Amino acid sequence: MPPHLSTTVAEMQKMKQDLGILPASTTLPQLKDMASLLSIAYFANHDLLGLVSEEEYEKFKSQLLEALQEEWPDATVTIDDDEDVYFETQGVSGQAEVDVRTRVTDIVKEVIDSGEWQEEQEDFYDEEEEPGNIEEKDDY
Repeated sequence: MPPHLSTTVAEMQKMKQDLGILPASTTLPQLKDMASLLSIAYFANHDLLGLVSEEEYEKFKSQLLEALQEEWPDATVTIDDDEDVYFETQGVSGQAEVDVRTRVTDIVKEVIDSGEWQEEQEDFYDEEEEPGNIEEKDDY
């Protein structure tokens, strides 16, 4: 075997740990304990949503918190305000961390795209005056 392909058992275990690969002996209770160690802190600001009211912003944060807790019910999840939009994870590493971070990003996009946090927009046009339904008038 070429020297660059030989790996000790300790090196292999370290690589698996770095990648977030669990040993076959891991049981469901151990997985649950690992899930309870997961911590997600999301930091948002108004700029993330554009021009929104304080009520819409708070509703967005509430819906995001609910969606993240639904995805990871045993994790500690917080939503806070900051000047920049970012999030932090703790309790996972390697590929597991990459997967969590990717899923958090997807969930944020889903909540934003759903628009359920937005207040109903008032219709400022009468049915006859809606743009596109304007009747042309003769200037004669």
